[in-house]
Amino acid sequence: MKVNLQEMPYAQQLEKLRLDGPAGIGPDVLVIPNDQLGGAVVQGLLSPLSVDQAKQDAFTPASINAFRMDNALYGIPKAVETLVLIYNKDLIDKPLDSLQAWLDYSKTQREQNKYGLLAKFDQIYYSWGAIGPMGGYIFAKNDSGGFNPQQVGLNTPGAVEAVTFLKKILCREGLSGGDPRR
Repeated sequence: MKVNLQEMPYAQQLEKLRLDGPAGIGPDVLVIPNDQLGGAVVQGLLSPLSVDQAKQDAFTPASINAFRMDNALYGIPKAVETLVLIYNKDLIDKPLDSLQAWLDYSKTQREQNKYGLLAKFDQIYYSWGAIGPMGGYIFAKNDSGGFNPQQVGLNTPGAVEAVTFLKKILCREGLSGGDPRR
């Protein structure tokens, strides 16, 4: 079997599929980020996959479910992106176990003209590690396993508590990064 591999930027892939697919010359396989899955499915550009459960179980639930829409599987994870905490073991024996502990540590460090925790908590991508575990969600799930855009979970008590704490870190405590003398 001959396979033609053609690399192209993500932004061009769906447009090319949109134009070439109906003509029968579109790709059989493509790589797209999962956040583009919904639009591609709604436009009829992707078909559900039939993958046995044992193969699906080889992936973490979060990674395989990122390619589901309305209980149908449309892709297989190629890579998984996640945020990590990097810390200096010469300064901290083990990672601190709460945002409050990091805030306290950071205040002490700032008083010594040093950095504490550096994080981009002003962006939801980076702050999700605080919002999600406290009960926040972007959209609720509907009965068919898809998302319900009519039910937004960024105003749950836990999400509000998380965002309020992050705002305190960013605004009142001045720990948003940058000059450690702030």
